[in-house]
Amino acid sequence: GYVPEPIHCDGLEQTSILAMGSDLKNAFAVNKGSEVLVGPHIGDLENASTHKTLEWTIERYKNLFSIQPEKIIIDSHPQFFSSRLGERIGESLHLSVVPVQHHHAHIASGMGRGLVLGIAMDGTGYGPDGTIWGGEFLLCKGNQYQRLAHIHAAPLPGGEKAVSEPWRQALWYIRNYYGDDIPFVYQEWMKELPKGWEILDKALQSTMPMIQATSCGRLFDTVGALLGLGMVHSYDAQIAISLETLCGDEKGSLLAYNYDGHILDFTPTIQSIMDGVVRGECRAHLAASFHKTMAIALCETAADLMERYNISDVAMSGGVFQNRKLLEFIYKTWHIGNLYMNEAVPSNDGGLALGQLWLGNQL
Repeated sequence: GYVPEPIHCDGLEQTSILAMGSDLKNAFAVNKGSEVLVGPHIGDLENASTHKTLEWTIERYKNLFSIQPEKIIIDSHPQFFSSRLGERIGESLHLSVVPVQHHHAHIASGMGRGLVLGIAMDGTGYGPDGTIWGGEFLLCKGNQYQRLAHIHAAPLPGGEKAVSEPWRQALWYIRNYYGDDIPFVYQEWMKELPKGWEILDKALQSTMPMIQATSCGRLFDTVGALLGLGMVHSYDAQIAISLETLCGDEKGSLLAYNYDGHILDFTPTIQSIMDGVVRGECRAHLAASFHKTMAIALCETAADLMERYNISDVAMSGGVFQNRKLLEFIYKTWHIGNLYMNEAVPSNDGGLALGQLWLGNQL
């Protein structure tokens, strides 16, 4: 069989830690001194079979490597199964259980040392203010972090359903921009919406409160839906992957966006894309323009924050950075300081446990 390859982390103490990872693309991590062993890909913890697999595999690692954890690190999301399991293990073994913020752990998985500007872009992460984060610029040093800036907040109509059904947020952007004067191309688009969409549409035009999210991942899904690449995911990130593929060799153009030193607002970007669809512009060009604009906006925001806070190192992490087209534009645009990204583990939630463990070592 295959023996897990340890990841050497200078600075880890002898305390053995069990980091539980996330509920999506789960992989836990344990350490033996300065060597970290990341568990196998368990997958999304959405049913009993994966729950049992996670519990069994943790026990298997503890026995195989003769590790007895002295501390448990969990994601701060109160509803994650991985977090509840970590609390249960900690209670049974009389160990301290420490929650860490999702995006802070993402940054620590790529670069845990020194003063660093962390750029965490993903789909969903629980924020300490009770909202959904996912487009964050964090000043990180050791086990401390400060939120410096973030992507604009937009509603998730239907809550969790909006994650698997991007048409919901796309419809909100259409209504928010055009009101009742919907262009013909989007009137036709609305005819393809799932049955019962009219109920949500009425809610969007009311004062009904909705969950807000600063999620970068949701923007890729929404733009893909607005470009006609699908309404509902049949697998994770399907429409975002289709959006990346649609770019092809297109170079794209810089679209409008706003940045006020704290909020990076891509609402004008999405409105420009909708206007482009209405004018009949090449959808591949519009897709590439979105990627290019996102890359330039992230780089320029980072440059501003690095100058204001005297930072020379930047770490990018989160599932959005698995998009090769986005990375291509970022590498062409980056012009200040040192840029670091994940190498030993994935940038998505599959690498989260490494960051959790590193932070847990300092708590």
